Amino acid sequence: TPSFSEVFVIEPPTTEPGVYEYIQNLTYGPLTPDYIYKDPNNETDFFSRFLSSAQKLPNGNTLICSGANGYVFEINTNHEKVWEYIFPIGSSGIMTQGNPISFGNTLFRAIKYKPNYYGFIGKDLTPGDTIELGEDLNNCSILNIETSKLGNLKMFPNPVNNVLNIKTIVVPDKIEIYNILGKLVISNLGLRQIDLSNISHGLYIVKIYSNNTFISKKIIKD
Repeated sequence: TPSFSEVFVIEPPTTEPGVYEYIQNLTYGPLTPDYIYKDPNNETDFFSRFLSSAQKLPNGNTLICSGANGYVFEINTNHEKVWEYIFPIGSSGIMTQGNPISFGNTLFRAIKYKPNYYGFIGKDLTPGDTIELGEDLNNCSILNIETSKLGNLKMFPNPVNNVLNIKTIVVPDKIEIYNILGKLVISNLGLRQIDLSNISHGLYIVKIYSNNTFISKKIIKD
């Protein structure tokens, strides 16, 4: 049997907010999907064995992330691709534009936000340089952690049980911790020790801000 992926969009019928309706034989609805997408030319060309996501957009288009191969694309209601993008960071580092994709450029999911999304407040959304490497890097802006305001960053212990210690050259302006779903769980004003005893076990992202720059690090709550 050939391996391929499909996108299903459903709208569960409800009798009231938060109460899902039985359709038949104690089965929740709907009986059929509202929308199905698979590759219109060769169904095996669209396949991801794990990860991935899909998002229905306000204009009727659908944003699809084929997570296993780092491939993001948007289709219209006729299943035509509007644009596509390949995540250019793999297990061996940043890729060079035009070269074959190496293994490891997986993506958990892709979400499209409106320009007025609250997370963009105060952020410069001016398009910048490409992520991919090229033959000429003279016009690229590369941030070296060792020379940034947050140089020599150290976080310990990791995995952490109760208290996370953070060591930097300068005092951070702000430290935020997000869970794997992107929800902010802890925020403080530059403390060097953070009490994690009240959060669940799992993987978290620590964002440390200083002078309009931030660094992200992964930690595991043991």
